[in-house]
Amino acid sequence: MQESVKILKQLNHVDSKTATKNFIRTSRYTWYSFLPLFLFEQYKQVNNIYYLLNAIAGYIFVIVSPMSNVLPIIFVLVMAAIREIIEDCGRHKSDAQQNATQFKIIRNGVITDVTSKDICEGDLLVLKQRQEVPCDCILLSSSLESGLCYVSTANLDGEINLKSKAQILSSKLQESDILKYNTTVTTPPPEDNMQSFIGSIIVANEQKNFNLNNVLLRGMRLENTELVYCGVIFAGKNTRLMQTQVKARVKSSRMNNRMNKLILYQAIFSISLMLIFPGISGATLTNYHKKYVSFDEEPFSIGVTFIEKFIIYFILLAYLLPVSLYVSLEFTRLINAMQFESDKRMKRDDLRIFMENNKQTKLKNTKFDSENVYALSAQVKNSICVENLQEVDIIFSDKTGTLTKNQMLFHSFSDQNNFKNEVYGQIREELNNNFQYHRQYTNFDLHMLFQLALCNTVQVQVTTSDNKSTSTYQGESPDEIAFCNAAKTFGLKLSQRNATSVEYQINIQDSIYNMKFDVLAVIPFSSDRKKMSIVLQEVGQEGINQEQINQLQGFGVQRDEKMFFLPVKISKPGQPFVLTKGADSFMLPLCTITKFNIDIIQKIASEYSVLGLRTLVFGCKQLQDPEWLKEWNMVSNLKESDPQYYDCTKKIECDLQYSGMTAIEDELQDELHDTLSFSIQAGIRIWMLTGDKTETAVNIAKSSGLAPIDSKLLYLTSEFAQNSEILKKLLLEYIDFQKQSLTGKALSNYELVQKSIQQQSHNSSKTRMQKFLTELFGYFYCKGLNKQTIQDSQSGNNTTLVMDSKTYNMIRQENLENEFYTVAFHSQSAVCCRLSPSEKAQIIKRTHDLIPEFTTLAIGDGANDVAMIKEAQIGVGVAGKEGVHSCNNADITIPEFKFLKPAIFIHGRFMHVRNQEIFEYMIEKNSILAIMHVVYSFYNLFTIQVYIDSLLLLMFNLQITLLPIFFQAMVEQDVNKQVLLTDPQIFRKMSTKFRPSGWALFLRMLRGIYYSIVIVCLGKYLTQNQITFNNGTVNDLNSQAFSVFLSILFATSIELFLHQNYYTVFMLGAFIYMVVVTAICMWFGNSSQMFGIMLIGVTPQVQGSLFFHLSWILQGLVCVIPSITYEVLQKLYWPSLDDIVRHKARKSGCDDPRQINLVIQQQNSQEYTKIIQIAQPFDSLDNKSYFIK
Repeated sequence: MQESVKILKQLNHVDSKTATKNFIRTSRYTWYSFLPLFLFEQYKQVNNIYYLLNAIAGYIFVIVSPMSNVLPIIFVLVMAAIREIIEDCGRHKSDAQQNATQFKIIRNGVITDVTSKDICEGDLLVLKQRQEVPCDCILLSSSLESGLCYVSTANLDGEINLKSKAQILSSKLQESDILKYNTTVTTPPPEDNMQSFIGSIIVANEQKNFNLNNVLLRGMRLENTELVYCGVIFAGKNTRLMQTQVKARVKSSRMNNRMNKLILYQAIFSISLMLIFPGISGATLTNYHKKYVSFDEEPFSIGVTFIEKFIIYFILLAYLLPVSLYVSLEFTRLINAMQFESDKRMKRDDLRIFMENNKQTKLKNTKFDSENVYALSAQVKNSICVENLQEVDIIFSDKTGTLTKNQMLFHSFSDQNNFKNEVYGQIREELNNNFQYHRQYTNFDLHMLFQLALCNTVQVQVTTSDNKSTSTYQGESPDEIAFCNAAKTFGLKLSQRNATSVEYQINIQDSIYNMKFDVLAVIPFSSDRKKMSIVLQEVGQEGINQEQINQLQGFGVQRDEKMFFLPVKISKPGQPFVLTKGADSFMLPLCTITKFNIDIIQKIASEYSVLGLRTLVFGCKQLQDPEWLKEWNMVSNLKESDPQYYDCTKKIECDLQYSGMTAIEDELQDELHDTLSFSIQAGIRIWMLTGDKTETAVNIAKSSGLAPIDSKLLYLTSEFAQNSEILKKLLLEYIDFQKQSLTGKALSNYELVQKSIQQQSHNSSKTRMQKFLTELFGYFYCKGLNKQTIQDSQSGNNTTLVMDSKTYNMIRQENLENEFYTVAFHSQSAVCCRLSPSEKAQIIKRTHDLIPEFTTLAIGDGANDVAMIKEAQIGVGVAGKEGVHSCNNADITIPEFKFLKPAIFIHGRFMHVRNQEIFEYMIEKNSILAIMHVVYSFYNLFTIQVYIDSLLLLMFNLQITLLPIFFQAMVEQDVNKQVLLTDPQIFRKMSTKFRPSGWALFLRMLRGIYYSIVIVCLGKYLTQNQITFNNGTVNDLNSQAFSVFLSILFATSIELFLHQNYYTVFMLGAFIYMVVVTAICMWFGNSSQMFGIMLIGVTPQVQGSLFFHLSWILQGLVCVIPSITYEVLQKLYWPSLDDIVRHKARKSGCDDPRQINLVIQQQNSQEYTKIIQIAQPFDSLDNKSYFIK
């Protein structure tokens, strides 16, 4: 350890005033920091600053009640604050529970009970069975004779297997001893690495190194151990668990990015009006004063008039930018995320069936209560990413545990003589018995049998139920458990393991013989080394009689009155030896094998891989240099990247004797083929990123549907691309090959994507300022990749790209990324093999860099997938057998891969459609309020007369029109769920990926301008003769304004109704609510002057006037008649693909979704006539049912 990073702690000698305490706080706010922090976060957003300036301007020129500008801001802030408070209260409650837990400690030789928050670094901690570890501790002594203790790490990584920890002291301590015990511990500074822990402790006046195997981390739980004594080395925020809880990278909504761009367009349009009309107003009023005004009531200066009118227009045109838009989207995302989690389709099959059959039973008292929530049902940790699911272009998937079940079964092996042996049938038979029987040794290669049993770190767990004991194996690797179960099946059973030794039983002719091995060293497996090694020494069994010796002929060697069972091919009796296993590409270069045998071994490995089996190579040798063990003890606690660590492992992992090769079967996930095939047909590219060898990965790709039978495999592996010249030639040939099958528009799309990749590659070398200017210019540059280009860019290219790590590194080094990603993006799938976790993340990052328009999703189940999950725009974690590392770092979690299908094609689509409609509807209805005042200014010399009462302006957005769109955002379904899961072409042909778009904004704004002109002009026309009411009063401006307001409500409500596809009773209730709130506003405005006097006397004046009610209905109808006419004619004569699918789905009741496929499978959605002809087998089109979607 380096001197610069040492931290010394004195155990059992603590100053509680200065020592770091175990108090934790995960909450974001305190009662005194909430307001300033919350407001700071809110006003980092430009739109909120805009609304604040608008409210301030309202106090400078009071043209509307200032409260009508202030209250919407307060409402938005309060809603956002409530959401923040609710979320933070949950964190406060959790913190309080953890800080208040009681523990027993020894401080300065005195035993005392304290709460968790009062534990200090340096205290000695007494933990009892089932207690959760409150801080990072070094295990001093355990109550178990073996010197081990067992802990559950389910809270850290989700693994259900117990793990063993070894005490650092050589002898067990009693309570009287521990009271007097004190020593010094040296550790590195606090860090977030949960996979390693190094330090040293003074034991018997000597420095002794310790590692993660001797440390209990915060969050672990003590199991199967009565009592342990620990020394607290890190507490509170210094613990590894708290160090890992850093703020995650913010993942933005793709729709939000487009909305921000469109809002910018709105702002530019608004500013343009603010500049144009004040100028017109200044010029007009100046001329008016010269002609008609002889007194000095209005300023004659054009400049002063311009500034005044600019501020007034700024106040009124603020309605173009909806103040409640973003908070509304946040709440609808929250509601949709709750629907996502509660959907029965997103729950594990056995849980779903249980809930359907036991609707009144709570899960708390069932078998599901003990399971991790990630393994039971889908969970949403970032609701923005659910919205992004609709836009997915590429899925990057891990293989083992994600596409497969990570349920390893020993299938076959080849011995050192390269004879293949298949034992799958016997293993399957034992699986049905849960591997509980210790079978008799039969004709099984002894060399491989001992390799399987010994080369691992598996633990034995014995559980007792109903006076019956059962033993199971638990280990960090499913492969190792499969090896131990196979060894047990063929006679060699692991019976006990502790920190320094391991014991086995071998069944020979129905007689059980015990054997013991000392564990001298373990070099753990890592994703970079791809191998693990263990150094053992057999102790030898005493007390073997002559009859047993005769029985053991050929099974053991007797020496010094001890029987040694280890085959002499591995080591001489009683001598230390090394066993190593790992990936064939890493192991074979370390073995002493002839070229002829290497070719045979690689052929066998390929044969196993073709069957989709995972292969591992085993090697062994006798330890020649005893000094190596001393060297290992000195470096074993160093980081793997340390040169001393690397050199030490290299010395022992060399010149190995080849022992054989194993093949393990890993079953595919349920419904995997359907999910992958459906996604590919929907136009989503799928890339498998795996550390497995090429043959295994390709075979899994074929059997799973990732590479369809008719798919052409394009190989970019080291076998075919030996150098950069050959690689470049291959890439260019593949580009030409893909282009050959394309013509016309498809070919131009291919070339457009190719050009875009080259341009983005060039942009990556620009300076920061150049990148900023390029991004700014991109807001106003419309040419480039669009929806159709991206959707059709792989059309006609039924290819699967196959690449390995060596080739990928060569591509990066030789600057061939443009050519590679051109081929890759135009392939429907890709298989990338032998990749490290960092290479997986790098591939995703370069995808973002080269085609920013693509949306990426990464899905995995293990800790090695965390990097790519964090890098992707949507990170999905699968609750597999490797724990919940991926789930803890994911945006969305699912129990199995098959749940990705309803997640993307139902929930992603619906949430996208709903939020899109919220944006477009709010833009339209708010634009009416803003443009209406601009239109009315033509009637009052541009002096800006407010047309609608301040109270109605306020309530229009906050209450009256909020509930209908809010309910629509909860229930809207543009296509039946069953149809969405039946035909993948719907996702491709009916994509809403690039909405809301500039064109949609333009149409909505155009409609808003039309409504404003009709409402204002028609209102003026209808009242030009000063028609009186029944009571003799004249139809004044205030009455006319109320008529205008009602016509706006009427028109926007019909417009919202026309854009709906799914109607419920909630929508009817929302419209009734709108009428009631409007009536309440009229009553309040008539009886209060809080928001002005415009509504006083209006209600009794207009309520009995038939003309008044006919006028606002007429104004509303004139507004919506064009929309209704367009909807009817378009659906009857020029129906879109969306219209046809929805109509036929409703008309057929989805009884036979294959009929709908006849419509969807048409390549060009514009060929409406042909589509309708094909769809005729349903029935003739019924206009009435067709109009009601």
